[in-house]
Amino acid sequence: MRSPPALPFYIRSVFSGFCNAMANMHLQKLDSGLVLMEDALTDERPWFAGAKMGLSDINMVWPMDVPSQRGYFDAKKFPKVTYFTGKWATRVCRPPYQKFARRDA
Repeated sequence: MRSPPALPFYIRSVFSGFCNAMANMHLQKLDSGLVLMEDALTDERPWFAGAKMGLSDINMVWPMDVPSQRGYFDAKKFPKVTYFTGKWATRVCRPPYQKFARRDA
């Protein structure tokens, strides 16, 4: 993690150390949430809402997409979460975005 360049040089290293320590603390706690998500997804319930996509799946976009994009979790350790993230991206997010991108071109 990089500190903002607007900070004076003598504060920058202290600020970076603090931010990195906080980020590492949160990354260590990330696995417990991912285990909970992994256990909630089954073959009978491929979405968090159940058999069909619902509001809870929409609410889970950010907490699942950000760690996925930033590489914060191992895809082999959490295959259902990885599959859900890919399913969400291909079935829900990508088609509207692609439609919007075509319209602006």
